[in-house]
Order: sequence, then C-alpha cells, then structure tokens
Amino acid sequence: MRSSSSERAQARRLSATARDAGRLLRIRHWVKNLLVFAPILFSSRLLEPEALARVALTFAAFCLCASGLYIINDIADREHDRHHPRKRDRPIAAGRVAVTPAAVLAGVLLAAGLAIATLTGLAVLCALAVYVALVVSYSLLFKRYIVLDVMVLAGGFLIRVIAGGLAVDLPISRWLLLATFFLSLFLGFCKRRHEFALDGHDEHRAVLTVYSRELLDIFIVVTVTLAIITYSLYTIDAGTIAKTGTDALILTIPPVVFGLLRYLYIVYRENSGGDPVAAITHDRPIIAAVIVWVVVVVTVLHVLGTETLL
Repeated sequence: MRSSSSERAQARRLSATARDAGRLLRIRHWVKNLLVFAPILFSSRLLEPEALARVALTFAAFCLCASGLYIINDIADREHDRHHPRKRDRPIAAGRVAVTPAAVLAGVLLAAGLAIATLTGLAVLCALAVYVALVVSYSLLFKRYIVLDVMVLAGGFLIRVIAGGLAVDLPISRWLLLATFFLSLFLGFCKRRHEFALDGHDEHRAVLTVYSRELLDIFIVVTVTLAIITYSLYTIDAGTIAKTGTDALILTIPPVVFGLLRYLYIVYRENSGGDPVAAITHDRPIIAAVIVWVVVVVTVLHVLGTETLL
C-alpha cells in the first residue's frame, strides 16, 4: 500500500513538472510560428519535400527561440505577473521554478534555435537574430510605451512571414505583409483591451495606465478594417494573380472576414480575447473558419491550378 501511494505521489509530481515545463516553454504558443509557412502555402512549392523541410527547420528554430524568449520575459516580469489573476500561476512567478536554472534553459533554447537556423542559410539566421533582438528590446524597453508596445510585437509576426519566404527564396507580396501586420495589431489591441478590464491592471502591465477602453476600441476597429482591406487587396492584386495563375483566391475572403468578426464577438460579448492562441485553438467557429480558409487556399492554388473566376 505504501509503495502504491508513493508511486501515485511520484506520478503526480512528474505530471506537475511536465505541466510546468509546458507552461514555461509556452508550447501551445508555437502555433504563432506557423506563419513561416504562409509564403510557401501561397506558392507553387507547397508539395516540394526540400522546400517543406527548409520551412519546417525555420519553424523549429523560431519555436525554440520563442520559448527561450518567453522564459526571459517571465523572469523580467515575475513581480508584475504576481498581480495578474492568471499569470501569477506561471512557474517562475509562482516560485516553482528558480530564476537561475530558468535563465540557463533560456540560453540553451536560444542557442539551439539559432544553430538550427544556420541549416537554412544566413538570411534566415539574420531574420531570427533580428526577431530575438526585437523581442528582447520589447521586454526591456518598448513594452512601456503606448501603441509602440503592440507595434513591436506585430513586427515579430512580420519577421516570421519574411523568414518563411527567405527559407525557400520566395518573394512576399507587400499586401500579404501589410495584412499580417494589421492582423497582429488587431490581436494585440484586443489583448490590451482584455487586460485593461482586469482588476489591478496597472500593477501587472504599466503601459495600461495610459490606455483607455475607448481608445482601444478605436484601435481595434481601425486595425481589423485595415486587415480585411489589405488581405482582400492581396487576393485581387495583379501581382498575386500573375504569380498564382488564378484570381480565385478571392474565395478565401469570406472565411477570413468571418473569423475576424467572430473574434470581435469573443472580445466584446464574451469579454475574452486576452489570449489569442486560446481563442483561435478552442473556439469552434474560428477553428472551422481557419480550416475552411486552408482548404480553399490549397484547393484554389494546388488543385484547380490556373482556373479563373473572371
């Protein structure tokens, strides 16, 4: 009986350790790095094994570096996180993981990510290095400045898309880059709005003292509008049609619009949106919209080929 109880206790400890490791590395946030696949998804090289392998390596490099940067941010923000109703349970803020071993792990992850990036070439390595520098500068400086805090984070999403293009030497449409930028701003301002509504918001994120709910509402409307417009312009741009050989990408606009409007519903009717990854990976209508979008893109570009609507 004692042996059985001891085994159960050990199993619980291992389970708790695994959960802490997952939370420390933010593994579920690796979904953000799927943006590196955007350039190859909209190209004719999606089914090329070598091209896919290079983008997959780029994805892995960004995942490792992102986890290392999350740890650095958790170390820097541990005092503020203790005032946040959800973040206070993070392993470092809660005291379950000490700062020194966490910092060592962050260094190992960053080194491993940069090492993997060298396998895809100097261009991807430089893009990843810029991403690391940008996120570190956010943690140390830019997170204190209104609007600039969200713009810097949006820059990180742009770099992911650019790195995906560099991995397979694919040019990226300026409209696709703008759509990514405005979408990132939209999600960032939605997150700030959710945080603004929390009790003690000024204690866990100082920049919220200079935001207001009304101002964030304006930012959200402007950025979601620009995201829809720029993505729509991407699908009908002459350069896009010439590169893909079809004008049928316009069919991907409805699921994009539905997904963004559904996210607005989550933000304003369910008072959520503080964690975009959670909303995107748990809300069934949004999941359905993403699946439909991917299926339409693949069908239009890789099944129908050069068929056109006009």
